Amino acid sequence: HPLALGALGDFLVVFLSAIGVAEHVERLGDHLKPLLGGLAVAAAALVLVLIAIGMHLLEIMVFAVGIALLANVGNYGQLSGQFGAGFTEYFYYSAVTYTTLGFGDITPEGSLRILTAIESLTGLVMSAWTASVIFWGRSARACGSCST
Repeated sequence: HPLALGALGDFLVVFLSAIGVAEHVERLGDHLKPLLGGLAVAAAALVLVLIAIGMHLLEIMVFAVGIALLANVGNYGQLSGQFGAGFTEYFYYSAVTYTTLGFGDITPEGSLRILTAIESLTGLVMSAWTASVIFWGRSARACGSCST
């Protein structure tokens, strides 16, 4: 089913990208030490947060494109309510869904309901994962040689 494959693809792209970012954050801190001294860890953390926000926005964009394509090209449902047909409306809907805000001003119909549920679950998991990675990185730096 194209809807399920698209959602799985979205999740895999963001998940694999996030793993790559996590792998390189410590190296970034090491490269910044000669330039920034004690601020290197804080700078690396800031870069990580900015990259994470960018990745979340990319995921929202991918879902928005997918929803727009499925609503307009395929016969997989539509969005109703206070909804104009512009791409910014799809991005807005996707952002509200991904962050699980759920204002209720736009509602999905048809098979788009499934993608909406998958997007909100993906957003919840990826946001929690991002917070965990940042917390783990800060804890590991603060602890130094503590055993886990």
